[in-house]
Amino acid sequence: MRQPKLNIKRAITLTAATTAILLGVSACSSGSSSNSNSGSNALPSTVNVLYEVVGTATGADITIETGDGTSQQSISVPLKSKSTGANGLSFTMKRGAFVYISAQNKGNMRKGASVSDADFYGSLTCRISVDGTIISQNSTTSKYGIASCKGSAS
Repeated sequence: MRQPKLNIKRAITLTAATTAILLGVSACSSGSSSNSNSGSNALPSTVNVLYEVVGTATGADITIETGDGTSQQSISVPLKSKSTGANGLSFTMKRGAFVYISAQNKGNMRKGASVSDADFYGSLTCRISVDGTIISQNSTTSKYGIASCKGSAS
């Protein structure tokens, strides 16, 4: 019986191709496991934003950035959540989103004030907190005065 002729060139090519495939599979599997470890230190993509309006004024007109757009409303001071009764309005927003609140004093004489009081119309303070850290705070004591706060939800 006749033995098949061994083609050395073909054997080397097949060996080289097999080695390249095995090295490629090995590199892909080791690369994916190192990528999964590096992602564990990444910051969450969302943050909790708390908008507050406090003070001695009786009411205010506010404008806030909600993440879904801008909202305007008239409120009693302090600003409270209608659903929970908690102080302020809380939103989950994308990290880095623009955050904004302004509160305009309605200019009504506050309860118990006299005309000689420096705080006749009451005070208003707006505040923005991101994940529990205050990032902006401003106040006004003027009739129809505006306190505004803005920043980035980072």
